[in-house]
Order: sequence, then structure tokens, then C-alpha cells
Amino acid sequence: MGNLRSVIAERAPFRFAIDTRRLAPGPHTIMAAATDDVGNTSAPASATILVADAANKTRADTADTLPPRVYINLPTDGATVDRLGVRATVADNAALARVDWLVDGEAAYDAAITGTRAVSDFTWLADGVATGPHTISVVVFDAEGNETTRSISVIKK
Repeated sequence: MGNLRSVIAERAPFRFAIDTRRLAPGPHTIMAAATDDVGNTSAPASATILVADAANKTRADTADTLPPRVYINLPTDGATVDRLGVRATVADNAALARVDWLVDGEAAYDAAITGTRAVSDFTWLADGVATGPHTISVVVFDAEGNETTRSISVIKK
């Protein structure tokens, strides 16, 4: 683990700023738990952030040959689900173009995206889907056609 820091906040909204210049490029997990006045502590919740790699920026006159990066934030690999909100953070050194979501290899959702960093969400309505394991994949494309795929497994209850 990196540098840990406790933050004590007594009133909502609860906020925390992170200086990402001190973090290595790539995904980082933030965890939080709440403790009340008598010492009861909640189960920790987590979120994943993506720190871009500034060194991978290319000059405008150089062809983009680097694939985009994708991290599936929600759900966690192996989660048991019924109805599922899925979230991924995508990034590219030059320009993003499209994100495709697949469930068990079949197209489920797609969206055009722009910029060098984005969050993509979709809701998988698992009604009528067989119980048991399923694979959710996200494929991200950049403007030059480079692509990256990430997958997780979930169990439909």
C-alpha cells in the first residue's frame, strides 16, 4: 500500500482531495469506512481512480500507436448480482472514440466518447438471464483504431 491518510469529517458532504501528482500512473483504490460516536464502524466501501501517465502523451504530428487503457470500476470481479450497474474508466494518450460493452460476448451497449479520459456506465438488466456465471467485457477504441478489452466475471443469482 502507498501512503495512507485518515480523514475525519463530522458533517456531510464528506470530501477528500487527492494530489495525483504523487501517485504512479494506473489504477488506485480508495477505501472509506464510517465510524459513529459509539464506535460502530461500517464495512469499507471502495472506488478505483485512474491516474493518467503524462509521459505517454504523443506529439500531435506523431501517429498514435498506443492502445487506450480501461479499468472496470464496478462491479468487482466475481460479484454476485441480480441487476447490475457497470462502470469503467477509460483513458487514451491522444483521443478516445468509442466504448462497447458485451455480456457473454454479445453486444449490450455502445457509446461514442471523446477526450482523453472518460467514465462509461451501463445497466445490465439481468431479468430472464440464466443464473450462474457470466462475463462482462468492455472494449474501448481510440481515434486511431487502437483497442483494449477488459473482462470480469459475475454470478447472476
